[in-house]
Amino acid sequence: MLQIILYENLSDVFSLRFLSQARAGSGDSECNCAFYESLMLITPNPTAADTWRKQVNDYAAGDVLQQNNFEVITLAKFIQLKLVKNFGIEILERFKSKEELLLVFGNVWKRFFRGKSFENFQHAYRLYTDFRSYTLNVLVLEEILSEIDESMRRGIEYFHQLMMALDLVDEHRAYTLLAESVLKSKQQEAYIFADFTYVTGVEIDFLHALARGNDVYLPIHRQVFESARHSDWIKWIRADVVAEVCRTKDEERAGGVKVVAYERNALGQVFKQFINQHNVLEREVDIYLSADESALKLISSIPVRGVNFKSPLDLFSEGVNRFYHKLLEKRFSSSGESGGAGGGKAILASSVQNDIDEEIVGERNSVQYLKVLLLFRKALREWCELSKENDLVAIFDWKLVREVVLLNLPRVFATPILPEVNGQILDFSELSRFNPKKLTIVGIASDFSWSGGGHGQFHSEKILSKLSSIGPIARAELALLMAKERLQEIMTSANTIVFLEDHLLQDHALWSDIFEGLELFPFVVNDQGESQAIKQKIPVITYEEKRRQRTLRSLSATKLQCYYDCPHKFYLRYIKKLEPEIKSKHSIMAKELGRVEHQVIEEYCKEQLLSPYNEKIHRELCEKSLRQCLEKRVIGRSLAMSAASEIYRYSRSAIHYVQELMVGQEIQSIQFEMPLPYRRIRPWGAVIKGSIDLVIKSNLGYTLLDFKRSDFSIPSMKELERFEQLQLWFYLLHSGIPLEEIYKCGYICLKRVSKSQFISLVDREERHLLFRKFQRELLQKMNNDKEFVISPANPGSCVGCLIEKVCDREIKSAK
Repeated sequence: MLQIILYENLSDVFSLRFLSQARAGSGDSECNCAFYESLMLITPNPTAADTWRKQVNDYAAGDVLQQNNFEVITLAKFIQLKLVKNFGIEILERFKSKEELLLVFGNVWKRFFRGKSFENFQHAYRLYTDFRSYTLNVLVLEEILSEIDESMRRGIEYFHQLMMALDLVDEHRAYTLLAESVLKSKQQEAYIFADFTYVTGVEIDFLHALARGNDVYLPIHRQVFESARHSDWIKWIRADVVAEVCRTKDEERAGGVKVVAYERNALGQVFKQFINQHNVLEREVDIYLSADESALKLISSIPVRGVNFKSPLDLFSEGVNRFYHKLLEKRFSSSGESGGAGGGKAILASSVQNDIDEEIVGERNSVQYLKVLLLFRKALREWCELSKENDLVAIFDWKLVREVVLLNLPRVFATPILPEVNGQILDFSELSRFNPKKLTIVGIASDFSWSGGGHGQFHSEKILSKLSSIGPIARAELALLMAKERLQEIMTSANTIVFLEDHLLQDHALWSDIFEGLELFPFVVNDQGESQAIKQKIPVITYEEKRRQRTLRSLSATKLQCYYDCPHKFYLRYIKKLEPEIKSKHSIMAKELGRVEHQVIEEYCKEQLLSPYNEKIHRELCEKSLRQCLEKRVIGRSLAMSAASEIYRYSRSAIHYVQELMVGQEIQSIQFEMPLPYRRIRPWGAVIKGSIDLVIKSNLGYTLLDFKRSDFSIPSMKELERFEQLQLWFYLLHSGIPLEEIYKCGYICLKRVSKSQFISLVDREERHLLFRKFQRELLQKMNNDKEFVISPANPGSCVGCLIEKVCDREIKSAK
C-alpha cells in the first residue's frame, strides 16, 4: 500500500507515529505503532540520510526502532541492494554509473559523429538522460525527438540502441527492472521515502510496484500537497491512502516570529549585543544563516566562539583544471579548443600517458594533485581500452577524459573540531536538522539568492508541454515552497530568534512571500531595553504616490532610461499612458522585424550554435518566422522580399558574430531571454522586470549579450561610461550573476556587426558601485518628482517621444 502522510511539523514525522495502524484518543503516547520485520527510511543523498538518522533516533521511541529493525540509507544504495537481491551480484557488472556511460557513449559519438564537438556530445547525453527519466520507450519519445536537432536525435537513438545491445543497466533502467521484478514480500516490510524535492516518472512507477507487497510511506507537508499543481510529481503519485499524521504533543509556539532588525552589513554588531544581553554562550545554540553552504562571509560576522560548522572544501578541481590546460597547451595548442569528435590534431595516447606518468613522478608537494593525476591516468586507460581508435587522442578525447575525472573526484567536507562546542552554524539546505528544544537563531541577509532546482529547464516550452503528458515536470517554485514551510516552522518556534535585515520585506519579493501571514514581534537586544522596529508594512502614502505606485509596480531598464532621457516623456508614456502603438496589416513595423530577427537567432542558436554554420537550416527558420509574422497581413511582394532579405542578413551576421565570439571557450550553458531575478527595490517596492537577450556560460565566465537591430540604438563608449545609456549597467546590477564571474557584456548590432559595443570591465567593482549610487539617486528623484518637466538629457532623447513634433524646444535644458 502506498500512503501519502500529510504533516505540519517535521517532528511528527521524525517520531514515526504515522506507522500507527490504530489511533487511541487524541493521538498521544498510547498510540499503538505497527512493527515490521524490516523498516527502511530512504533519502535522496548522504547529507539528508545523516540528518534523518539523527532526528529519528532523537524523536522516535527506542522500542519502535528496535522492533522495526530500522535503517536509514540513500536511494542509490537502496536501489543497488535491491538489484543484487532480485538479480544476483552479477548484475553489478552490467550496472553503469554516469562516468562509465560517458566513456561508452563518447566512444560511439566519436565514431559516428565526426566533426561534432564535445559540447554537442554533452548536450546529447544530457537530453538522453533527461528523456530517459520520463520513459525508456523510444517510441513514446518519437514526437518529442522530432523537435530537436537531427544530430542530437540520432545520438539519443544510438545511445538507446547501445544500451539494449550491450544489455547495460543505468539508474533509470534499474527502476524499471525492479518495478517488473518486485514480488509480494513474504514478510511485512515498510519503506519511508523522505526529503525528496522531485521524483521522476520512472521512480514513481517503481514506488507503485514496491507498494504492491509492502507499505510505502511518503511524508509531504500539508500546505505543499494542497498547493501542488496537476503537473507536479506529488499529484502524479496515485496514493492508495492520503492520511493525516498521528500528532504528538504540540510544541510550544511563540504565536508569531520574534525578530531583531539590523541594518545592512551590521549583523555581527547587533548579534554581539544580543549574546551579551541574553547570555547565549551559556546555552547550546543552532545558528541558521541565509547562505549557500554556510558562506564564510556571513559565518565570519557571527562573533560566537565554540560553534561548529561544516562547509564543502574543493581540494581537487583546481588541480584538474591546472593539468588539463597544461597538457592542452603542450599537446593540442595548434588545434584550438573547437576540435570535433575525430577532428583536430591527434597524438598517441601513449604520449599523453607518459606526460601523466612524468607529472606523477615529479610531484612532491601535493597529495591532492597526485590524486588528480592518478584519476587522469585511470580515465585515459579506460578510454583507450574501449576502442583501438582511441589510441590517438584529440581535443574531444581529452575533454571527455577531464569530464570523467571531475565526476570521479572525492567529495570532501571540512568540519572544525573544537574542544568546547556550544552549537553549530547551518545553512538553509539543513533545515531538517532543526531541534525545537535548542535556542535557534536565524540570520537573514539581502544578498542571499535562494533558488530551487528545475529539472529539464533547458528544454523549450513546446518540448516541456509534451513531456508533461508522460511524466511530472520539476518546478523550482515547488521546491521553494517545501523549504518555506520548514523555515516557517523554525521561525515560529518558541525558542527561535530571527535576525532580519531592515527593509528586506519591502525590497525582496521572496522574503516578503516567506513572511506572508506571520505576525512579527520586535525583540529587545540593547542595554537600554529599546526594541529594534521592523518595518513590516509599507507606510501610508499619498494619493499622488499611490497613483505612481500603481504605474510603477515594475521597474525595467527601459522605464529607467525613459525617465533619464526626459521626465515629461516618462510622464506621458508610463503615468498618462499616452504611447499609442501603431499597427497596420499593410506594412511591417521596425519593431516587428526586430522581433522576428531575435526569434530566428534564438531558434537557430539553441540547436546549432556549437555546430558549423548550416545555411539550409537558417533559411528555413527565416522563412518560417516571416510566414508566421505575415499570417494576417496583406502586403506587397516587394515589401515581403525586402523583409525576408533583411531577416536573413541580419540574423546571419549575429549568428556568425556570436560563434566567433565563443571560439576558444568551453560552452556550459546557453539561455535566451534570461529573466532578471524577481525582487523588489525601493522606494515603491517595485518589482524588477526585464530579460537579457542571450546569456552564455563558459569556462571563462558569463557573456551577456543584447541584440540591437541597427547601430542607431547602440551608444558610444563615452555614453556608457557616463551612464547616459543604462541598459547594460542595469543588467549587470540586477542579473543575479556575481560580478566577478561576468566575462563580457555588450550590444550586438544586427545591421553592422562592426558597430557592436562592449562595456569595459576594467575596475568593474568601482563602476558597479557608482551605477548603484546613480540608480538610487535617479529613483529618488523620480519618486519626489511632482512636475515631470520637459528636460531632455540630449537631442537624441526626443526620438520616439509622443510630442516630438510639437514640443517647445526652447524650454529644454541639457543635463
